[in-house]
Amino acid sequence: MDSSKIISLEDYIRKENRYPSEEEALQWAVQLCDLLSDSSGFRMLSPKNIYVENGNHWSTAHPPITGDSSEALFRMGSVLHFLTTRDPFRISHYLDGPPSVRERNPQISVRFEAIIMKLLQNIRALRYSEVQELRDDLAQLQKELTGDWSIYWSAFKRNGARTNHVTEPSFDPAGKTLKEIWKSEIGDIWGSVVIAGEYLFVGSGNGNFYAIDAKTGKIIWKLPLGARTESTACIDAGVAFLGNDLGAFYAINIKNGSILWKRNLGEYVRSSPMCDDSRVYVGSINPSQKSGFLWCLSRKDGTVLWKKPMAPVFASPLVDRGDVIIGSDDERLYCLASDGTEKWKLALAGKIRSTCMAVRDFVYAGSFGGIFYKIRRSTGELIWQTPGVGPMYSSPAYGRSFAVVGANSGVISFFQQSNGKKTAEFATGGPITATPLVVNQFVLVGSNDGIFYVLDATAKVVCTFDAKAPMNSTACCHSGAIYVGSDKGLHALSL
Repeated sequence: MDSSKIISLEDYIRKENRYPSEEEALQWAVQLCDLLSDSSGFRMLSPKNIYVENGNHWSTAHPPITGDSSEALFRMGSVLHFLTTRDPFRISHYLDGPPSVRERNPQISVRFEAIIMKLLQNIRALRYSEVQELRDDLAQLQKELTGDWSIYWSAFKRNGARTNHVTEPSFDPAGKTLKEIWKSEIGDIWGSVVIAGEYLFVGSGNGNFYAIDAKTGKIIWKLPLGARTESTACIDAGVAFLGNDLGAFYAINIKNGSILWKRNLGEYVRSSPMCDDSRVYVGSINPSQKSGFLWCLSRKDGTVLWKKPMAPVFASPLVDRGDVIIGSDDERLYCLASDGTEKWKLALAGKIRSTCMAVRDFVYAGSFGGIFYKIRRSTGELIWQTPGVGPMYSSPAYGRSFAVVGANSGVISFFQQSNGKKTAEFATGGPITATPLVVNQFVLVGSNDGIFYVLDATAKVVCTFDAKAPMNSTACCHSGAIYVGSDKGLHALSL
């Protein structure tokens, strides 16, 4: 194509013969907004009356003018739909709704598709009514794509060692009240929040995966995954990895909610994944066969690199210092190398649905047999065991001088790391399946009695919050806010 030639936008798109990226399509949408307004009204744009000069400069010549901004925005939406799909807009699209943008062009995000579909609503009250409203949404989307995506909370229990401990110098709950900043009613939340930039990411029992503004609780985008999602995402390098109850495992671009790849594992995924430089690890469950696998997938495209058969795997893999450690319903704790080679396995009492943690040279684990264990990670040697804790679905967390874990009985127990002696306990009014979060030396955990507790290192209650719904989600915190799910949605709390 002669780059100096001025051609219609319709001809330009046909000659290009490709689908645009999200970033490119966003720039086009902003240019369309610039063309839309006229001193006497709004231009009725179409691919035939917009012209492209030198491949990038857009202009228009004497299009029809209207005083109806809603109608002009609808016409602009039809142009944008054509640009992103290369499918000309037809009258049937007005009557029946246009084809999905992302089915034609998966580079376009859920969020951007929602903007286009809002432009094209055939019910006027559901459309954009003002150009500035559209500009604001486009600017927000550009911010999401180009803003700060630093990772502050990367996975279930925060890191590969699954310690669930964080130091927050400003966190001091003594004498304070725990208040709700906002609540987002996005279904029952059993998984946990992960945090990147200004956004929270979490799956829901309603089958959606959400990106939420951390300050306001506003839903930025939601991605329907088609089944209950209890798996907590692992995020790294702008990608979230997680599975659901359909046995589908996803890699999702956290900047816009687009699916990078999907792998059907054929089994429930309640386990929360963890990744290293090139691989991602996750457990699965086949209830009818009473079996499961630990999977190792390629981060790049989801290719199965290896899988190890086990009983059902509810627990999440610990991935730290070259070890992959996980328990199963076969009552064994396994330590594997990253290539799947078994280093050791240890029989424990009862099913292991609790996710273990690693602290330096040792692993701490609980089981349905009600015993809490300390194990040498290099050999699988049992260092100590403390019985009478009660069946544990909850997972242990690390304090500087203690380990803490919840039990199905509703009791939170504290142990000396050196010898396993129980030093303190606190009984809630319902089972505890969530993992305690240790902030400095304070323990934060929700219970099925609907109360979120903050305890000191001696198990004394410092403050509480009543969520008025069972809490199975493990909390996380960042910049003075605590984020935790309940059966009634996601809560942001602050002192």
